[in-house]
Amino acid sequence: MSTTIQGGCHCGGVRYTFSIDNEKLPLSAGYCHCDDCRLTIGGFCGLCAAIPATTFVWIETFDGARVRYKASPLLVRTHCGRCGTSLTADDDDGKGLFVALFVSTIDIPPGLTYDNIVTPTYHIFLDSTWKGGIATIMDDGVPRYKSGSEDNPWTDEAQETAPACSGEITGGCHCKGIQFTVRRAPENWAEDPVLVKWIKKGNRFSAIHCFCDSCRRVSGAPFWSWAFVPYKLITFTSNITERIYRSSPTKPCERRFCGRCGCTFSYTASPGFEMWDMSVATFDPSRVEDWLSFRPAPAGEDPVDEVLGSYINGWLDSPERRPVSHAVDGEKYNPSLFKAVMRGLAHSERF
Repeated sequence: MSTTIQGGCHCGGVRYTFSIDNEKLPLSAGYCHCDDCRLTIGGFCGLCAAIPATTFVWIETFDGARVRYKASPLLVRTHCGRCGTSLTADDDDGKGLFVALFVSTIDIPPGLTYDNIVTPTYHIFLDSTWKGGIATIMDDGVPRYKSGSEDNPWTDEAQETAPACSGEITGGCHCKGIQFTVRRAPENWAEDPVLVKWIKKGNRFSAIHCFCDSCRRVSGAPFWSWAFVPYKLITFTSNITERIYRSSPTKPCERRFCGRCGCTFSYTASPGFEMWDMSVATFDPSRVEDWLSFRPAPAGEDPVDEVLGSYINGWLDSPERRPVSHAVDGEKYNPSLFKAVMRGLAHSERF
């Protein structure tokens, strides 16, 4: 007996289907934290499983829907050209035995759960992160490795000191078609009618981990991390490959991604809105913790939290005020991952 599994991007432009023998379920998958995954997806990691190429079938609903990008000498990555969803990585010639599928894009078949289909069994390329990166809040008991080999287990060893604080942080996508800098708010930010609404005490930007179905499906990442940055503090030094995707039929929101490499890098509630949600994973990883605040202050201590509470789902009402948005979606789609992150956040001093 076998099970047929389907999935695809957010807009429906690219779909796929494959069959797998029931005895091979759940699929063994791994979290990859390499820079290629981070900067082509726009999220801190990708969750991949190897699918036999002979059973994997693409379904494209318009010409040119599937964009292939050569991210390294050996691998070509696939994303949707309309919405940007990262979908697969495979051999350069497309003739390999397996396709590495980003399994956060699968549809859960009726009668099954995510855990019936996928089980994470490792974290790899943690040496590409800054001090373990997002894996430090994923309390899942899964083995961790510095590289792609089990011969190099990850240890929380000392790493180089973070660069000295400066007045800006840089970011961008893998192919460098999107490059930007974010400036610190000026010392008198409290006198600015826009900045005073969004800058937290200590001159930091707020940030949160989002589990909504839209962010997951638009990106292909298991979950997403946003920083909330006033647009007047962002300067794009390159946006030649920018694509805009309007992801909601009922809201004027816009998501931006790189049309060449697929990296999702921003969300805006409406055209011209004063604040942009920026993908934290596209920032310089060594600087993130100096610039962002992932936790709301104790009740009443920072008026910015009230503004954020009306904008961000879950900012003030998540369990123990942990920085998690759209918890209901996370608990429904991939409850094991959601619970692992909640456990990790309970004892983490980072993120």
